Amino acid sequence: MPPLMVPETLWRTVVNPKLIRALDRADYFRSADREQGPKDATCAGSGPPPLVARFSAWHCLHDALIKKNAERVSKLIGMGAADTVPRYDYSLLELDGEYVYTGLTVLGLAVLIDSGVPPVVAEDVEWKVGAGKPRLALLFEGAVPFIGPQDVYGNTLLHLARSPRVLDWLLQVGLDPDVTNGNDQRQ
Repeated sequence: MPPLMVPETLWRTVVNPKLIRALDRADYFRSADREQGPKDATCAGSGPPPLVARFSAWHCLHDALIKKNAERVSKLIGMGAADTVPRYDYSLLELDGEYVYTGLTVLGLAVLIDSGVPPVVAEDVEWKVGAGKPRLALLFEGAVPFIGPQDVYGNTLLHLARSPRVLDWLLQVGLDPDVTNGNDQRQ
């Protein structure tokens, strides 16, 4: 399935602001009425091709989650970027070893982030494992199912939760603590 593309009218509101500033500095956003210079038959095909911006809503959602930007996450969920396709891979080091998460859903990633788990791609973000509370995952209510596997190993959101507050919230949402993952382990 091709990635969901952000409509041109909305992508400025959901794309990483650093990228927008860099594109502005590179004169990417050229005015349509800016004079293009003289045109004649001999140079009609010369010059650079027009630039087209296509941003994947999935990638924008990943970036917004990593930056813990709830406003952008909410906008992207509203645009349909949230789905149940497992596509995110992470590994993290904790005191008792390394954990590898393969094929996380976007909701599974949100639960890890809410739990304070540091994905390796976010070296510039401060994290505290186990100190989190539900914030980003709350935004997914009604957009994707909370029940069922959230990674390729069959782990549920309860298996992924690393914070007592996130775990308590998931139980209040109605998740069953007796559901097992692919290794027949309960939360």
